[in-house]
Parts: sequence; C-alpha cells; structure tokens
Amino acid sequence: MEGKVILRSSDNQNFEVDEVVAMESQTIRDLIQLAGNTSTSQPAISLANVSSDILAMVIEYCKYHVHAKKLDSGISAEDVKKCDKELVAVDRNTVLKLLMAANYLNINGLVELTCQALADDIASCKGADDIRQKYNIKNDLEED
Repeated sequence: MEGKVILRSSDNQNFEVDEVVAMESQTIRDLIQLAGNTSTSQPAISLANVSSDILAMVIEYCKYHVHAKKLDSGISAEDVKKCDKELVAVDRNTVLKLLMAANYLNINGLVELTCQALADDIASCKGADDIRQKYNIKNDLEED
C-alpha cells in the first residue's frame, strides 16, 4: 500500500496526498527521508512559504504528472501540455506565486512551466514601459 503524507500550508490547511505525489518535490522528498517515516501518524510537513490556494494548484500539477507518467494512463504529451497550459492560464500574480512555490519546493517542471508563462507574458509587452506598468516596476532611470 502506498503511503500518505500530510502537507500543511502557510495558512494552516492540511492536505493529505499520496507519497508518490509529494515526492515530485525534491524539498518534500528530502524532508521525508530525514524523518524516515511517511505514516500519516507523523506530524504534517509544514510549508510556511506556500498558501493553501497555491499548494492546491501545486498538488494538482504533481498528481497529473504522476498519473501521466504511468505507462497505462493513456495520457499523451499533447494532453500534458494542454493541462499545463490551463494551470498557468491564471492572473500574473498567481503565476508568480506558483513560481515561488515551485522554486521553494524544488519542482523543476513547474518552475520551467511558470517561467515560460511569465516569459510569454513579458514577450507580449510592447516595450519597457509596458513591462514596468504590468509588473509594477519603478523606473530607476528617471529622477524623483
């Protein structure tokens, strides 16, 4: 039987996930290996840098990718790309939070996905002023 892991978000919401899903995160994998036990009787793994709404999205990403890796899943590479694209089809702030969570949790595929989404967003800008406005960046070249 596959083990379960409890992940606790920064706003103290618990998520019980399959160990194989949690292991998509190198950070969580390292924490589990340090603890030496994945039993749900063990304390939750606290993720102080990840809110519950973002953690839910990260878990969704990991579950889908674990399922897609199974030989008998019937999920094509195109299906995975479509699902990934839908995940990052949210507002810019959410993509930035997803990127920070993916980086903190060390989930390389999600880091790459969110970086690409942000790069595409920046590429769609009409110039530096548009980028500054979209990302609320102060122009440090102008005098105050």
